[in-house]
Amino acid sequence: MTPQPDLSKWLSKFDAARLLGIGESTLDRRIKRTGCPEVRMRPRGNGLKPEPMCNPDDVARMMEESKRAVVMPRETAVQFRPSFSSEVDQVLRVIDHVAIRAPENPALWLSLKAASAYTGLSMALLQRLASSGVGVLAVKDNGWKFQRASLDELGEELVGFLESGR
Repeated sequence: MTPQPDLSKWLSKFDAARLLGIGESTLDRRIKRTGCPEVRMRPRGNGLKPEPMCNPDDVARMMEESKRAVVMPRETAVQFRPSFSSEVDQVLRVIDHVAIRAPENPALWLSLKAASAYTGLSMALLQRLASSGVGVLAVKDNGWKFQRASLDELGEELVGFLESGR
C-alpha cells in the first residue's frame, strides 16, 4: 500500500482555483476531464465533511502551462480572415460594410424609442416635452417623432422644463 501524502501542504480547491485564475466550477470540470490536479479528501474534525485538497505540484505545473498560452493581439485577430468560397466571402463583405459603417444619411426624425436611445432620456420625459412644446420639435405621426437637430440642441430648455415641474 502506498503511503498517504502529507495533505497539510496541499492546496484547498478554492486556493488552487484562485492561483490558476479560474473559478472552482471550471477547476472541477478540468479535474473531471483530465484528472489534473490530483485531488485527495482531507478529513476534518467536528463532524464536518472532508475537504478536497489539490496537489501543489500539479497546480504549479498548470500555472506554468497557462503562462505559455499566447493571446493574439486584437489588431492581428481583426486582420486575419481565412479564405472561403466566393458566396461566403460576399456575405462577409456585406456584414463588414453594415456593421462597421454608420448610415451616411441619418434619419432627420426619430421615433420615441429611438429618440430615447439617442438622448438617454426616458420616453416619459420626451413625451412630456413633446406635449408641452418646450425645447424639442416633435410631431404626432403614428406616434411621436422627434427632430434629431432639436434633440441635439436640447439643454438649457430641458433644465428650465424640469425646474418648472411640468
